[in-house]
Amino acid sequence: DLRVDEHPAPIAELKRILVLSQLYFGKTRPEDLLPIQGALAREIQVLIQRAGVYTGPINGEYDEATRSALSRLIHTENLEMREQSDPHIDRVALEYLRERFGS
Repeated sequence: DLRVDEHPAPIAELKRILVLSQLYFGKTRPEDLLPIQGALAREIQVLIQRAGVYTGPINGEYDEATRSALSRLIHTENLEMREQSDPHIDRVALEYLRERFGS
């Protein structure tokens, strides 16, 4: 139930809220699962380092320190519904993290 009755620009606000709702509560589609390895693992290490949750090396290895830091960041950003238990990342979550913590 999304309401924007009192907002000065209700249509734009409704669109913004709908996008956030889909981000936070949308289900991951199988085709949006990206394996975390090599260049993507390195990029994720840079993003989590910029977010201040990772101090390890930027080496492209999806090790326990990287996995743990990514999980902390996903939870901090309220993306729990998009978190993966295997070495994959949801494309939608990755795009959000790129926008928020990228260069």
